[in-house]
Amino acid sequence: ATEDVAVLSWEVWQSQFGGDRAIVGRTIDYDSSIVRIIGVMPPGMAFFPQVQMWRPLVGQLARDPAIANRNFPVDSRTMGRLKKGVSLETAKAEFRVIQERLAKAYPAESGGWTEGGFLSMQTITIGNVTGMLVLIGAGVLVVLIVACANVSNLALVRAIARERELAVRRALGATTARLARQLLAEGAVLVLLASAAGLLLSAWAIRLIRANAAQTLPRAAELRLDWRVFGVAMLISIFTALLVCAAPVLRLRAQGFADPLRQGRHDTGGGRSLRTRSVLSVVQVALAVTLLVCGGLLLQTVRRIQRVDVGFDPDHVIGMLLRPPSPAYAEPAKAAALYQRVLDAVGAVPGVTVAALINRGPPAPFVTTRIVVPGRNADTQSKDVASYRTVSAGYLRAVKLTLLRGRWFTDDDMRMGSDGIVVSESVAKRYWPDRDPTGEAVTVFAMASYRADFGQAQPSHVIGVLADVSNFGQTGLEPTADVYLPFTREPWGAMNVLVRSAGESMALVPLLKRAILSVDPAIPISGSLAGGGFDPLDRGLSGALGTRLYAMWLLGAFAISALLLSLVGVYGSIAYGVSQRSREFGVRMALGAAPVNIASTVLRQGAWLALIGVGVGTVVGLGATRLLTGMLYATSPVEPQTFAAVAVLVGATVIVASAIPAWRAAGVDPAESLRSD
Repeated sequence: ATEDVAVLSWEVWQSQFGGDRAIVGRTIDYDSSIVRIIGVMPPGMAFFPQVQMWRPLVGQLARDPAIANRNFPVDSRTMGRLKKGVSLETAKAEFRVIQERLAKAYPAESGGWTEGGFLSMQTITIGNVTGMLVLIGAGVLVVLIVACANVSNLALVRAIARERELAVRRALGATTARLARQLLAEGAVLVLLASAAGLLLSAWAIRLIRANAAQTLPRAAELRLDWRVFGVAMLISIFTALLVCAAPVLRLRAQGFADPLRQGRHDTGGGRSLRTRSVLSVVQVALAVTLLVCGGLLLQTVRRIQRVDVGFDPDHVIGMLLRPPSPAYAEPAKAAALYQRVLDAVGAVPGVTVAALINRGPPAPFVTTRIVVPGRNADTQSKDVASYRTVSAGYLRAVKLTLLRGRWFTDDDMRMGSDGIVVSESVAKRYWPDRDPTGEAVTVFAMASYRADFGQAQPSHVIGVLADVSNFGQTGLEPTADVYLPFTREPWGAMNVLVRSAGESMALVPLLKRAILSVDPAIPISGSLAGGGFDPLDRGLSGALGTRLYAMWLLGAFAISALLLSLVGVYGSIAYGVSQRSREFGVRMALGAAPVNIASTVLRQGAWLALIGVGVGTVVGLGATRLLTGMLYATSPVEPQTFAAVAVLVGATVIVASAIPAWRAAGVDPAESLRSD
């Protein structure tokens, strides 16, 4: 007989075997069979997230005759590397031709299927998060631009303030190069301090993401501080520092070092410097508006998803994959008897309201079956499919589904293996749009993996109709077309045990595991390679929110950071302008101008900055929100309420930031300002 060998994933090697280097060559008891470990995969090497062990298919063919059946489920995947220059679309076209040829050669087994899924490894390992990553990257870039604009604005103010000092130094004999070195040395200290703070914050943020985004961001556990990325950030910081620190010398060299000495002590803050500061302030406000709009749209999406009725109630329900050890329960009758004993044992645990079984429960991925309805066109039937769910009688109460017509399964249906099936509302409307489907004949096909009867027709009749259960797909909320059968009619090799409790469900986990092991101690429980622990049913639903929540919180953090930076920039720019115009304000007040008139002059400047910045940000936001289209649900990327709310929020905060310098301007003492010349 062929030796049963396996390769472990790095994660299992570490968690189950403590990274023991002597594991290679050892044998372990896995799924009631002796397996020899011949290798360990490197860290992060996971073709599919759930794969923890690799075993050769040849050995499985010898041990399980069902796999040799041409009805072997399409659960298996073929992997290949494309030749250089061959696109994925070309490979898909060639594969389609091959599949059509196989369908003609084996018409009974193919069931009319002529198409197959074809995914790149990038899609499998990373998933559909490209848009989110682009959005987050854009958010980082926006915050960097706002920060650079803020630094440039403050540096410009500082440069103007130091022009007279630098001119005096130049007049006393300091060379331009010496002045530049002095400013660059000051800037270098700031860069080093900022880089050290950024490094610490980056390390903290990465740990936070790894701890909280494992279910949201693919391969989040592999995130590390990349020194190449940090090096690029350092180069950007150094370039920005060089640019803003050298600005005073460059400005003086262009206009002449003698000008500040001839102008006297006061600069009105007008002209080119005022325009430059205003432009930088507008840029900061506009970018903050763009980020806030994106974050606001995601917030609306999350709120609306949380209010959606998905057709079942996951609260206080936990589940575990029950995988009976093989070959002890390879026969369907033995597996069905084991499942029933487990149900009885789990249902007897104090605090359990109801226990149930299902092969693939919502919102987990489902296995589809073809549906054949008498009188329906054969060509159409080849593409008529529905989710195939085998359940126990308690499933209806466990997840609180709504029965619309007919009846649900009884204990007698479970014991007798009734040929009655229950269909979802989507199935009923598709095949019997004008009448009650109860009693109608329908044929489905056995879909239990690794069973010899896989793919065989199962003539049935409809006994009831359930309300649809919905999942969150790529296009939003998607009702699933489901057919439900008694689990005893086709016992699967693995089933999910669902438990509803009156109180906190996770508190019952130790008792539930003890009850399962009392039925058969060989059943894999948490910590086994072949099994898993109990998880809340709503964890699957949180996956629909996970990516959106993750993006929302990050964009929200970026948006708040950008808004705060822009407010600092606006405040600093206007406050400096007020300080430079103090003599002007003193003269105007000496000539009879009221303090309120002085304050309104400053406030008008802030209002114009807010108006222009919000306007530009709104226009940019109209384009940026298109990146969010795939992540929005029941929310338009140009939703007026969100844009209006952000405009009011940003406009109001900018005016508030302008009010402090305006209040100071109104309090200028005319006599003091005239005496200070």
